[in-house]
Amino acid sequence: MPEEKREVPVCPAAGPFYAEDEIDLYELLLVLWRRKKVIFLTFLVFLMFAAIYAFLSPPVYRQTVLIKLPLNNMPLNNMPLLSTEEAKEIVHSLGNLLEERNYVKLAGVLEIKEDEARQIVKISPQTLRRSNNLLKVVIETHTRSLLPKIAQGIVDFINENPYLKEKIRIWEQTLDQKERTISVRLASLENLKNYILSEIQKGNLRLLGFNPLDLEGYILNLKQQLEVIKAQRKLISGAELVVSGALPRKPVKPKRALILAVAGVSGLFLGVFLAFFVEWWEKAREEHRKSS
Repeated sequence: MPEEKREVPVCPAAGPFYAEDEIDLYELLLVLWRRKKVIFLTFLVFLMFAAIYAFLSPPVYRQTVLIKLPLNNMPLNNMPLLSTEEAKEIVHSLGNLLEERNYVKLAGVLEIKEDEARQIVKISPQTLRRSNNLLKVVIETHTRSLLPKIAQGIVDFINENPYLKEKIRIWEQTLDQKERTISVRLASLENLKNYILSEIQKGNLRLLGFNPLDLEGYILNLKQQLEVIKAQRKLISGAELVVSGALPRKPVKPKRALILAVAGVSGLFLGVFLAFFVEWWEKAREEHRKSS
């Protein structure tokens, strides 16, 4: 006779275990259908406030500019007179004025009107990894036409920095001193050359003890050094705006479609949560009423 299969409980004292707390999808759908007004109203409120914010917020236009910092173009020393980190701190001070809402001082620094300064939303300087003399600045404003004026104002503000002006002055003095030294030496060699040629023509010199071509080579080398100094002098300047780009046609903010989409999804999720909460609350009240 085959043995009868018996169910062995996991815990003999508690008896066999049966899974009774199963989620009934149909019941969930019924709850959502009964509370559809809550879900719809929550979704509608979120969407309405998002639309008000998206369409009433002022537009924000953004432009990214590159500022070239002055270089010390002395041989083997092609380093910026103002490092990118130093320039970043200078421009960052403008951002601090903006955060403090000190529009009067900001307008004076950028040489614009106070009303125009109030239109500025953001001034953010950033350094570039592979460049030692380029500074990236992101400018945001409510008025698109102000972007070029603000960019030029930032460049002028950098050039008015006392530290940079002093380094440019020292650079100019260094070039002046070097030019004077080479000029004196060149004049001396030119005089020596003219004297030797004059004496040779008179027949007074026969043995010089050196090759006259070497003297001509020294003179030519000094003249080339003077030309290099003249070229370096022309390069003496402050910071320059090298890349500003075209004015943006469309604002970057507010992103209306994204705002409406996020608000709609958020309203829908919150509406579902409220629907289940209201359902639970009413059931709890009903059970409490019956028990009392």
